[in-house]
Amino acid sequence: MKKNGHTAAGAQRWKCTSCALSTTCPSGRARRHEQADELADFIAWATSRHTQDEQEGSARAFRRRTCWCWQVPVPHPPVTGQVHDQIFIDGIHLSGGWVLLIARDREHVLEWQWAANESAQAYTALLERLAPADVVTTDGAAGALAAIAHLWPSTRVQRCLVHVHRDIIRDLTMHPRTEPARALLALSRRLTSITSVDQASAWLTMLHDFGHTFREWMSQRTFAAQDPAWASKTGKTWWYTHERTRRAYRRLARLARQGVLFTYLTNPDGTPADPPACATTNHVESINAVVRELLHAHRGASAYHQAVIAEWALLLRTPQPPTPTEVLTQWEHDGRPTPRRIPTPKHPNHTDQKRHGIPEGTPPQKKDSGHAKAGPDAPTRPTTRRLKHHVCAYSPHYHS
Repeated sequence: MKKNGHTAAGAQRWKCTSCALSTTCPSGRARRHEQADELADFIAWATSRHTQDEQEGSARAFRRRTCWCWQVPVPHPPVTGQVHDQIFIDGIHLSGGWVLLIARDREHVLEWQWAANESAQAYTALLERLAPADVVTTDGAAGALAAIAHLWPSTRVQRCLVHVHRDIIRDLTMHPRTEPARALLALSRRLTSITSVDQASAWLTMLHDFGHTFREWMSQRTFAAQDPAWASKTGKTWWYTHERTRRAYRRLARLARQGVLFTYLTNPDGTPADPPACATTNHVESINAVVRELLHAHRGASAYHQAVIAEWALLLRTPQPPTPTEVLTQWEHDGRPTPRRIPTPKHPNHTDQKRHGIPEGTPPQKKDSGHAKAGPDAPTRPTTRRLKHHVCAYSPHYHS
């Protein structure tokens, strides 16, 4: 290339000495501004419900301009050391075997972590960048409780009362047939309406009275001779006749003993909180809903592209999200690293087999359909179907 005069706008023109074609090479500063604009357009599209056809120019032109943006790592929020009064944590399961763990306070997203499952190691990686909070509200995942006990032993735990009530409904159904089950369901419904320490004490008293009144009824047993068909199917010699009601009551009694039902009503010193903290994980569930809505709007995206879309949506909801120019500057400073998400999903689907190094032709593992089985001790898993986002190539111009 050699200089070949200037354009009418004053830009330097260059000429190829081999093919005699001329071109203009934008300056580095102009190109950085152009890339910042392209990244801003990409983020605006990824975090909205708009299609590529609705962007400036054609959909193909938009993909060609922004295909490099998929390689830009989404930065995590900086470590500030700020102590929060209450933090909400939860995990959202995405296609491709990913689990996205999210931590937030009442206003902003604080941190997120990719994992293969909701294990204690995954939640430890999520929480270790945050300062210990006064209260952590969780849906009761075993990995989350183990990570909190390990990292933040002095932090109090609040179990989401909505999830507790859902567990009770899963055992008792919405319309139980026995009188004790109906009474226990009514007691569970009162959980989400308790706003004072006095109401909590009255509720605990009613739970104790229920256990004392129906102790013998919940201890009744059915033997194999009374139901040979179910005994031959399960291999059991006996089982509790009212096992679902018994399990629901014991769950409430266990949580009451652990002191995780009404943590939101008191301060760390035991005095009544005014106003009370939040008793549910609705704050983080709202973020999960945003992620699901975006992935539904961009359905057809590969698992890698879904992860990028989810991360940009979370970053924009952090306390001080960086600008596209700041993101690009840091990316250039780090040597343009390729984003990596560890660990690799345990059960990637067929489309992502080649990407994750799984030999072609390996059949995908089947999952339990979740349909209920007949019998007095039927499984308690819900029978609703889970919406799965199909994974396929999102753009012919880019492959992650």
